[in-house]
Amino acid sequence: MESLSAPASICKPITQAISFCWIPLIPGTFYAFITTTYIINAKIGFNVPWTPAYIAGGVLAAAYLFFAISYGKKRAAKVLK
Repeated sequence: MESLSAPASICKPITQAISFCWIPLIPGTFYAFITTTYIINAKIGFNVPWTPAYIAGGVLAAAYLFFAISYGKKRAAKVLK
């Protein structure tokens, strides 16, 4: 019965949707870290050793997180206007 109410729980007012953004943002940041680290390390990619690849992956994942949050805040401010 809970699965029938799941779409209704997603459709909340914009003020409550701000807390909802963390649900897709956490796995998105994780996958950004994983894919950028792999591409930087892979032979077909940049062929960088693992330690610098992890550092670069962390920096790029943090940049993804920052830009996603800042874009979301700007868009929420525009929608609430």
